[in-house]
Amino acid sequence: QQQQGGGKGSAQNLIPGAGAAASTSAAPFDDGSMVNSTTSVLNMFERVAQAVTILQLEKPSDWAAMQYSVGDDCDKNLTTDEIKVVMSLRVDFSEEAVIKACANLG
Repeated sequence: QQQQGGGKGSAQNLIPGAGAAASTSAAPFDDGSMVNSTTSVLNMFERVAQAVTILQLEKPSDWAAMQYSVGDDCDKNLTTDEIKVVMSLRVDFSEEAVIKACANLG
């Protein structure tokens, strides 16, 4: 049975401010700042788009063919660890295939 909600391995943890506070006009980030600019909202949706793309892959290695950047250098990109978490949500992806696909990321 799959865990629902905001658990440690939850996809909700990938999006700052995506929880109960997200329903307000300005959601706080972990650092206490508020989401008020269009840029920060667009960055959050880019992260969601990347997660959705990962969930639609036929196999984990297909992620390498996508034109997304990976890493901490930009708030709109998922990190390798976050990509691994999202891939792990797919029950038909083997753990070995996910580890191999994530090891090949930039």
